[in-house]
Amino acid sequence: IKGMSLACKTLGTPVTGGNVSFYNQYTEGGLTKSVFPTPTIGMIGLADDIEKIPTASFLQAGDCIVLLANHAGINFLGSQYLASIHGITQSPAPFLVPEDEKKLIQLCLELTRSMGVRSCNDVSDGGIFTTLCEMGFASNLGFSVQQHLPARWDAYWFGETQGQVVISIPEIKLTEVEIVSRKHGIGCHLLGHVTKGSIQVNDTSMKDISAFKNLYEHSLENLLNP
Repeated sequence: IKGMSLACKTLGTPVTGGNVSFYNQYTEGGLTKSVFPTPTIGMIGLADDIEKIPTASFLQAGDCIVLLANHAGINFLGSQYLASIHGITQSPAPFLVPEDEKKLIQLCLELTRSMGVRSCNDVSDGGIFTTLCEMGFASNLGFSVQQHLPARWDAYWFGETQGQVVISIPEIKLTEVEIVSRKHGIGCHLLGHVTKGSIQVNDTSMKDISAFKNLYEHSLENLLNP
């Protein structure tokens, strides 16, 4: 809560109300368990020109996929990967600097207004790989990407390191985006390109985007109706 308060002060976003419940729980194996405490923020904003708002989905095969990042390293603290794959649910929260987050937001605003950004999505739940998949679902477009840091592959692709945004842009705009990013003090890293549907990560070919889309959209349904 203290962290949320600091972020609100840094970004100048007022808190107009709230709702807290301490009694959300479920039963598993005859035992009653509490759900994880999850403060949730709902926000609305005003746009000067709706035509300049990029989608969250890839729009054109061949576009460059760029990672905008203001962090110095990669980690998977507090991630779904740690919780779901390794059963670690009480790791520390990911580190962030609110002032750097504000710089990243300001960069995204400038790029979307003047640089022809076709799509833009923050890296959050599930990490970079999940973000890339989400950007391909609506348009059924895939991606061919390489990690830009010599980190553990699982931490890089599934860690929820703060201060990261993925954008797609026409290749002709790449140099301009790099220049503007440097002006804001934000790292600009070419991950790869949008494909017609295939997925390749670190030179490893994977399933088509449609296979991941099916998992993403129907897993709960399949569990409830085996």
